[in-house]
Amino acid sequence: MDSLLTVHRRYGYLAAITSGNRDKSAVAEYLGKSSSTVRKHLGELADLGVVEETDDGYTLTKYGEVVRANLKDAELAYEAEEIIEALDAPAEVLSQGRYVPSRKHVPNSTIGEIGEHVKNADTVRGLVPVLFPPYLGTYHGQVLDGLDAEFVMEREVLEHIRDEHGDLMDEASQNGTRFFVTDSNLSHGLALLDEHRVGVLVYDDDGHVLGRASFASRSAREHFEAMYEGCKENAERFEP
Repeated sequence: MDSLLTVHRRYGYLAAITSGNRDKSAVAEYLGKSSSTVRKHLGELADLGVVEETDDGYTLTKYGEVVRANLKDAELAYEAEEIIEALDAPAEVLSQGRYVPSRKHVPNSTIGEIGEHVKNADTVRGLVPVLFPPYLGTYHGQVLDGLDAEFVMEREVLEHIRDEHGDLMDEASQNGTRFFVTDSNLSHGLALLDEHRVGVLVYDDDGHVLGRASFASRSAREHFEAMYEGCKENAERFEP
């Protein structure tokens, strides 16, 4: 355990070396630390087998590469605490997720990433609590290209699309898209893609995106399919 804590505290050194800062002076400049501190901490990591000194400076060992990758996932999970808490899923499911918090200056970037996954999917079933107009055309284009789609939407979202983009809704319906409307509040945006992939957009109470979670495990798929079916059961079919 002491070794794990040491590596976790020195994670910045692994990031510095991975970024190409391999000699002590470069690592010291990258981290803003003194040369003596860097020498001491790199020595600790070398003793643990995480880094090694070569003629070109310090580099990660194979073991160190594995440690860095896993610690990176842990760092992302730590940053995504709000997302994980909001999902309210079993630990077995949450432990298999990948989390990407929304960034302050690019809050919608996580939405675009799910859109990219939709482009490679043949089927999608989704929960839509919030509408992002820039991506409406993307989804519509995929439907026209043969995407098998079904959506459960909050009533205000569906009515907005019907009033402002009725032609797109009519065309999508004619191409086989099924729409359901619910008066309940949908806690998350959800995309069930093909047979196994799951994408979740998590919102705060004001409708702002906290971040994205993605899963590709059977237990996660079963959990979120049950969530989807529960919402669909309490919704009514909408015919444009």
